[in-house]
Amino acid sequence: MKNVCVSTLFAEDVRHEQSGQVSLIGVFDDIAEVSKLPTDTLKISLFTTVSTLVDDPFCPTSFRVFLSNGVTVISQDLPDKLADVQVAAITHQKESNPEQSWISMRVIILLNSLKITEETSLEVEFEDSAGRKTKSNALAIKQKNKPPSTNISATG
Repeated sequence: MKNVCVSTLFAEDVRHEQSGQVSLIGVFDDIAEVSKLPTDTLKISLFTTVSTLVDDPFCPTSFRVFLSNGVTVISQDLPDKLADVQVAAITHQKESNPEQSWISMRVIILLNSLKITEETSLEVEFEDSAGRKTKSNALAIKQKNKPPSTNISATG
């Protein structure tokens, strides 16, 4: 969709500071390496920004986090009042700053004890009330490379 952009930062943890700021701890590039697979101790925090055009807004009503094989990790409806807040933000933006064409919202998702059985990727998908869907970037989850075995033989 041309009216929405979804971007996710994947991290080991998210902290809410007393100052109101959010700190991301251990941000992954695009790959999370685990020591061995399968694992059920993986902890990943998702800091997702959904940006949408003010003139053609995408108002998500639910989200889903899923693996590349289609398995849903978590699926949840967003609070009903969020749509009202988004409509009010769009109206305010149009009235106060008509040159600004985008608004954004952030969703923080914490996944504890994520069970991964094979190398995969993790994505976030948002859906609106009309059934339109949009996805974020993905995080690849891979097993760390094992060092090659060194066989030294001596002959004499």
